[in-house]
Amino acid sequence: MKHRILLPVLAALAIAGCTRNLYGVLPSDDGDDKPLVKTAFTRGVNLASCFDVSKGNDASNIWMGYINDETFQHLVEMGMDVVRVPMTLGRFAGPASSDYKLQDAFWKNLDILLDLGDKYGITVIIDNHQGGYVAAYPDDHAEGFMKSVWRQIATHCKDRSSKVVYELQNEPDGDWWKDHWHELQGQLIEEIRKVDTSHSIIVTANPGRSMSELPEYEDDNLIYTFHFYSPMVFTHQGASWTDLKNIGGKVPYPWNDKFDGEALAGNVSNTTYKKNLLDYAYLGTELSVQQEMDNIITEARRRNVRLFMGEFGVIGQFEATKGAPAEDRCRWHEFVRKYAEQNGISWTVWKYSGDFGLFNVERNPKFNRDLNLDLIKALGFQIPPVYQGGDDDESGYTKMVLYDDAFGKGLKVLDPSKLTYLTIPCKDNPAVGENCIKWDITKNWADIYFSFLSGEEDLTRFNLHKTSIRFRFRAEMKNAKSMAWSIWFRNDKTKFKEPSEQQNWVAAYRITSANVKTDGEWCEVKIPLSDFDYIQSDGAPYESSKGHFSWAKVQLIRFTPENFTGPIGATFYVDDVMIVGPLDPDWTPENPDPGKDNPDSGKDKGGTIEDFKTLPEVEF
Repeated sequence: MKHRILLPVLAALAIAGCTRNLYGVLPSDDGDDKPLVKTAFTRGVNLASCFDVSKGNDASNIWMGYINDETFQHLVEMGMDVVRVPMTLGRFAGPASSDYKLQDAFWKNLDILLDLGDKYGITVIIDNHQGGYVAAYPDDHAEGFMKSVWRQIATHCKDRSSKVVYELQNEPDGDWWKDHWHELQGQLIEEIRKVDTSHSIIVTANPGRSMSELPEYEDDNLIYTFHFYSPMVFTHQGASWTDLKNIGGKVPYPWNDKFDGEALAGNVSNTTYKKNLLDYAYLGTELSVQQEMDNIITEARRRNVRLFMGEFGVIGQFEATKGAPAEDRCRWHEFVRKYAEQNGISWTVWKYSGDFGLFNVERNPKFNRDLNLDLIKALGFQIPPVYQGGDDDESGYTKMVLYDDAFGKGLKVLDPSKLTYLTIPCKDNPAVGENCIKWDITKNWADIYFSFLSGEEDLTRFNLHKTSIRFRFRAEMKNAKSMAWSIWFRNDKTKFKEPSEQQNWVAAYRITSANVKTDGEWCEVKIPLSDFDYIQSDGAPYESSKGHFSWAKVQLIRFTPENFTGPIGATFYVDDVMIVGPLDPDWTPENPDPGKDNPDSGKDKGGTIEDFKTLPEVEF
């Protein structure tokens, strides 16, 4: 899927034959139709943002963040057996004078990907996902480039297992391909078969054409693909790159009688979208979705071919993106997925992370924390084991009180006369007890500080794998745009002996509407310390805290809106703040300095973030 207006393949299907409804579609009769031929794989996801690099980059910029054992193990846990990996092959190829030779870095990373597929039993679809080839290679309309690239890939992969599949082109574009793609596609099949007679090849129709117009290619190992995003005014509402950007969150699924399509149509200029909004009483129904998919199913049955839905999905609602309502988004995914499966269609949902993704956050998701379980269920995936375990017995846990009617023992008491955005104590409807903290977000860096009087608290006396920071939270959003603030655990640079280590290192966690309620009611928040990420140090020269931050040298804990503009104007209430977890029976107060002279540099007794998992560096 590209960030441009591309109607899905289905939207271009020809409507022909006898009709029995307003839109001229006669649904198939499931009782009389033979089942589709099935692919060797069933269900999975598009692993985007890895091999699809941006303009100006090449194979050295391939991001392997999801191309690793951890991610593939997670995919298996959810019951996936296929990944479609979008690739911008044109950015990995040399000039025509080199016969478009693909870069060594591409082959290296491709082999890592394909090895993972074999290791975990996951089919990998090599998806040629870049657009604009006809314009990039105008002399021969990209024919030479396409043949060379696929000849190289087929030669490289010909001896690999059947877990490798070739997808010749995602959503073919360009004026010349409108009339000649089917012909070129046949030539590419022949080119691949000169060196590789075993691997499946995915084919698609011309832009603006239907599957029924595809030639009868003389190859019995083809898979026919389509993308499904209907109705677009629902699935792409709020998309910043479309004319639907101003109607996010306002189009339900399915249609209901409270929906005012005429009013929303006034917010878009695209005539197709206007018409779809006006016709949404039909287009927004399950019947319409079913009938649109039936066109392709009927043609696939006639040809007796395998059918694969390479993309389908709906933009979600996040801090910076306002897509479809959460329940409606799940309802659409479930219906489309079930109807596809009932008809023997394999699929990969668009996409693993991001605006269409499987997580409750749009950026920097953590699998063990942020998975959208409602969406996972709607897609028929299995709930991963990490989300299935029962709660630990906390009867023996230790509580370190930061605030409970008053600041905890050993903490500095804040002076609200100097921090005028704070009301301490606030007796306005506390969550528990008599008092809470009222926090008016009047400006950036209007922070609450929980500062240890000792200047250095050694949290490694806790078993950090099972320890969390917990608090009660209430938000009055008023005119604020969004929920966005952070919790920082900060070191004190004066506590490090090595000069190169003398910075205020920070481990941080971002709070959004995915973590807390915004309805004015109290909610309980529990954040494992293992979910905190490294950010830049607090103060110049602003280096990454990765490999430096120490849980044994925590100077303060900071609730901060940082420089986010979204929460300004809101009033937050905080109560019952504490660190809770079991003590480490083997703890000794060694307080090692993670400097270069320490053989355990970066690892305190009891562990640092590094001991939990490999974490990305993030900037908030």
